[in-house]
Amino acid sequence: MTQQQEQNFAIQRVADTNIQETAAASRAASAVALVQARCVMALQRPRDWETVRVKLLKECQRPGFAEAAVYRKPMGGGKKIEDVSIRFAEAAMRYAGNLDVKSETVHEDESSITVQVSAIDLETNAGSETSVRIQKTVERRSSAGRVVLSKRVNSDGENVFIVVATEDEMVGKVNSFVSKARRNLIQQFIPGDIVEECKLECQSVYADKTAKDPDTARRRMFDDFARYDVTPAQIREYLGHSNPPTVKELEELRGLHAALATGETTWSAIVDTDRSELKTKQASTMEALKSQQAQPVAAPTPAARKTPSAPVNEAPLPRGDVEDALQRMRDCPLEDLGHLAAELRNVFSWTDDEKAKMRSAFSARRKPNKPASPEPDPENDGRAG
Repeated sequence: MTQQQEQNFAIQRVADTNIQETAAASRAASAVALVQARCVMALQRPRDWETVRVKLLKECQRPGFAEAAVYRKPMGGGKKIEDVSIRFAEAAMRYAGNLDVKSETVHEDESSITVQVSAIDLETNAGSETSVRIQKTVERRSSAGRVVLSKRVNSDGENVFIVVATEDEMVGKVNSFVSKARRNLIQQFIPGDIVEECKLECQSVYADKTAKDPDTARRRMFDDFARYDVTPAQIREYLGHSNPPTVKELEELRGLHAALATGETTWSAIVDTDRSELKTKQASTMEALKSQQAQPVAAPTPAARKTPSAPVNEAPLPRGDVEDALQRMRDCPLEDLGHLAAELRNVFSWTDDEKAKMRSAFSARRKPNKPASPEPDPENDGRAG
């Protein structure tokens, strides 16, 4: 290379550097001008929280929105999280206005992606941000055709493989993590009382819709879960019985479906948590029985032989929900009615008035078109007749 060529290359490098610096300065200036323009518009058109509240409540009265606006997922230890979803946060941001929420990838390597999510209230200049680090892996039950990094054993004793995620899987995973971060940041700018009121409104709207046509609600729920490869048999296994889901159970399933739809959790995670809780309860029961058997039994005294001992107080049965029990009786197939009556009698405790209501419902199901006559008592007879 001649001296002249070296000089030309040096001049070209300086020119490229100047162009890059000019472009960066231009982008920075554009960003500053955009934020300033948004702040000016925000001050000219400030939000009214009462108007925002009315618009959000009206949105919550739409059954389709009410189904997707609140999610529910188990967390272990008998606890469940119930909160508004990203769909509600997006609606709140739209109606509140003057909120600027951004996400930007700040780092990426072979194993993970780091995304920074920020939100600012253009009226008050209050802001918040968070960073989300996303591993480039997914969990799969089969390792066929995948690059396996490690594995673990789930609550069923099955192997779950941690494999390298594909591009499509990473797109879904990044969107899910960023959506959660956006929802959490937006919620910080919405008054908590408005959020709680909207949550209750969504629950009420869905409950009313389900109560009016429970059969259609059940079929639609099964169809919605089928989109995530969850079969009706798996749903019945999760509920713990083969009867049609009650209105109360449909509401719980609706929350789980919203969690699946927004990427809050997966069905395998839901089932693993539920089974872990069941195994924990069973282990606690076995430990209690072992400790009782290990305690020495004292020899009876002469007085005790003459006087019958008082019966041992057993743990009281939990109180039952009579409306839920009546709904289950109405929905239960006739051939399974006796088994359901036995289950209600042995698992829950009832008042005399509740027993009378259940006897009446039992008789109405057994002979709906005949005059009333003595029938098996669902509280005292668990046979189907």
